[in-house]
Amino acid sequence: MQNNLLTIQASYQSLFDSKSEIEKELVNLKNWETTKLNYALKQISPGCFVYVMKDAQNSTDNSYWLCANCFNTKNHKSIFQRKYASGEDVVCHSCNAELNIPSKTQHQIPKPTGW
Repeated sequence: MQNNLLTIQASYQSLFDSKSEIEKELVNLKNWETTKLNYALKQISPGCFVYVMKDAQNSTDNSYWLCANCFNTKNHKSIFQRKYASGEDVVCHSCNAELNIPSKTQHQIPKPTGW
C-alpha cells in the first residue's frame, strides 16, 4: 500500500511539474503575440524582408531590422548585423541568415549610433 501511495505521489508531482511548464509556455506565447503587434514586415529590396517597429516602418532611418525567419519560426527578435563594417551584407547571428542589400536600394542599412 505504501508503495502505491509513493507511486501516486510521484505521478502527481510529475503532472504538477508538467502543468507548470505548460502554463509558463502559454504566458510566453501570449507575451510574444503582444510583442508581435509592434512590428511589421517590410520589403527592403526585391525578395528581402525584415521586421521593423511599426512606428519606424515609413522611415528610411530605422533603428534596427529583425530577422523574419527568427521572428516567425523561433518567436524571438534577432537583429541583423553588418557582416563587414563597410559592406552592404547583413547577417542574423541566431540562424545565420544573410541578406545582401544592393547599394541602389532605397532603404539604408541601419547604423548603430557612433559609427
